[in-house]
Amino acid sequence: MRTAILLTAYGSRHPRAQASFEYIERQVAGLFPGIEVRWCFTSKNVRRLREADSPAEALERLREEGFEAVCVQSLHIIPGAEYEEMLAATACAAGFTRLETGLPLLAGAGDTARVAHALLRLLPDSFAECPAGCCAVFLGHGTSHPGNVHYDALARELANLNPRAFLGTLEAGPDAATVRNALLAAGCREAFLVPFFFTAGVHVANDMLGDGPQSWTSVLVDAGIQARPIVRGAGECDCLVAIWMDHLAEAMARLDA
Repeated sequence: MRTAILLTAYGSRHPRAQASFEYIERQVAGLFPGIEVRWCFTSKNVRRLREADSPAEALERLREEGFEAVCVQSLHIIPGAEYEEMLAATACAAGFTRLETGLPLLAGAGDTARVAHALLRLLPDSFAECPAGCCAVFLGHGTSHPGNVHYDALARELANLNPRAFLGTLEAGPDAATVRNALLAAGCREAFLVPFFFTAGVHVANDMLGDGPQSWTSVLVDAGIQARPIVRGAGECDCLVAIWMDHLAEAMARLDA
């Protein structure tokens, strides 16, 4: 039975983002040698700029090429609107003998704990020895979708593991000003600023590191907090990629059952 893995991400047009795509593909190829690996993107803008397929288009292309079994693996952070688009495309796909989907990074209570521990491992070893005035800020996207509860749960888990670890988001809060105020209240004068996006793309370059007054770096620096950015997408980090790969392995096992 001809089998393929369809990796599904939001996508990015930023050159720095390519590192996540390449790293994930190498990991998948190593775990499932000989299996065809394809990509699709849920962002219409990214698809237009990269001339790439949507989930529905990629599935139809695989069907036309004679693939009989496909595992569609989400590379989204949470089960939000983009993940639901992937599920809808999979539900409508016809002509396959077997079709399975893999969960996004944060899909349940077990994932929340694993991701929180993984994020803290992204910090340099020196963080544990830093004085109380040093904190860590993880910046995610956030959304108005109900799936944002997974960010809320992750923020609580991080705080339980280390009260000097904070999570903020671009679209759902806590926003930069709220996190800044929390850092100041905690006596923080130095903060590691870590992206929590699949790629270190446009949001990292502009919203996190940009020179404008609204960037998270600028907001912290203007408050007297030294920002120490760590620029890596989640798709480049072994401890986070391992969770996606576990979800993929589970879906592939169902595909073969």
